[in-house]
Amino acid sequence: MARIQQVITMKAKRAKVLHRSVGKPFAIQIDRINGAAADSIGPDAATFLHRMVGGVVPSLEAPTLFLSMTGAQCLPVGSIRGRLRENIGLNEALVNYTVLTEGDA
Repeated sequence: MARIQQVITMKAKRAKVLHRSVGKPFAIQIDRINGAAADSIGPDAATFLHRMVGGVVPSLEAPTLFLSMTGAQCLPVGSIRGRLRENIGLNEALVNYTVLTEGDA
């Protein structure tokens, strides 16, 4: 039921945790990259996002601007990490994103 706006400096070769949750569903939506709309950077998504369930990566990272986790995936703890794609010409960028929790996820 909450929408939390966040800003982070994201790099191309280092993944950062965008949000961590214990037993509650959530989703991450990338809104802006360096002030521009996230979908205007190129034909593909400019970020790689992937899930971590209990410290283990159950799936490979995928180029996307939206990723969600269910409550079951967040037991005991779940997180979503992200990084920039290397081929968009940016080594680092300010990324604005929204964390959707509970009923919004």
